[in-house]
Amino acid sequence: MGVISKLATRIAAHARAGMDTGLEREAARSASSKAIATQAYAADHVALSRSAKNIPPRMSAGNRVTPLVDKQQVLPAVLDTIRNAKHSVQLQSYLFGGKTGQAIADALIERKQAGLDVRVLLDPKLGVVGADDHQAAINALKAHGIEVRTFPLDRLNPDAGWLKQHRAIDHAKLVVADGKVAVAGGMNLSDTGVKAHDYMVRMEGPGATNLNRMFNEDWEIAGGEHFATPAPAAAQGDARIALAESSATRRNIVPLVVSQFDQAQKSIDVEALFLDQPDYVNALIAAHRRGVDVRVLLDKNAIPLYANAVKAGPLMTKLGLDVAPDLPAIAKLRAAGIPVHYYEPHDGMDYLHGKLAVIDGKTTLIGSANFTSQAVENNREIFMSIDDASAAHTFGNVIQDDWAHHSVEAKPLSWFQRRIGSALTWLEKRIYGSGGSQAKTAAS
Repeated sequence: MGVISKLATRIAAHARAGMDTGLEREAARSASSKAIATQAYAADHVALSRSAKNIPPRMSAGNRVTPLVDKQQVLPAVLDTIRNAKHSVQLQSYLFGGKTGQAIADALIERKQAGLDVRVLLDPKLGVVGADDHQAAINALKAHGIEVRTFPLDRLNPDAGWLKQHRAIDHAKLVVADGKVAVAGGMNLSDTGVKAHDYMVRMEGPGATNLNRMFNEDWEIAGGEHFATPAPAAAQGDARIALAESSATRRNIVPLVVSQFDQAQKSIDVEALFLDQPDYVNALIAAHRRGVDVRVLLDKNAIPLYANAVKAGPLMTKLGLDVAPDLPAIAKLRAAGIPVHYYEPHDGMDYLHGKLAVIDGKTTLIGSANFTSQAVENNREIFMSIDDASAAHTFGNVIQDDWAHHSVEAKPLSWFQRRIGSALTWLEKRIYGSGGSQAKTAAS
């Protein structure tokens, strides 16, 4: 039995007995009546909040997976996927704009003019920082008859307080063509997004159909017309994919990631923009203690970069707050003896934006979700476990090159950093009931 198959069995075994099977159906089937859908959602939310973490990931086998590293590989793959679509294209993104967004919009418009069904779903805030001209690309889409909707963030945590709801974002990044081919991962489809060191995957096969189904559910939650998901795509390869989500109906990213960390036997390599999710940190420490080789590579450039907008970047670096969100995790990892490095920009990449882990050289964890409490508890996110040795080998080589040639070892934390880390842990517990920092939505 493969790693993904074992994972499905393990997570399903923890599912709550008698869990409402309606949670597995596509959300709001009766999309013709938005009021009815909203009432149904409200009625189900109490039960959902208790069982969403127990819903297994969407599983698929028979996929062909191509690793994509940085803009040189990601953007051609996105454009190729759109241009070769025959029937439909769905795009969902957090950031979407600038020349990058316009190039993608042009490709979408061409497919719309060819008679295809084209739909675009975006974060209503379109990010909170950056100089991208989002509206030009969006206006062009609308002018050519493409329906553009925004995800209703209040549906993610309707019972949460104002601050938690205010910080919520639709952070998913994906493009699906014909329910058969998809590109998904962490890169924002904007000029600021492509300046970061980042990763996505191109998948052909049933995994793309699962992303299509997921998009359709989000589309209906956003008030769009119901569209039937096509039959599962034919097998194209040997890769097995588990698709986990943080959404209006599912919260199963943490069980997926922790289960994979727990199953590691030889090595875990992590590259992350941010890391504060306490279950992840504890699982990494537990793996290290049982003899697994664990390495963690974090970014320390994004916060100063965005703080420069108010001329505070140098001060953040001087005070050691360039890694502020990660301070609690860094302290625990280093105390446990786990090596931590900081990414050094290279080849025109301003900072590390990855959400990537490679386990035992066989399994890849990748998606839109940062390794944070904010991502898994508050945002709309996707995250995948890919059981494919070839993809893991490619990503593993990139991580090794970054570790050896584009990183520096983290120094012991100063007294001030330790105090800030303790304060952030306290704040996180007050807001989220967990142990990380929320000072990172801007760079997501």
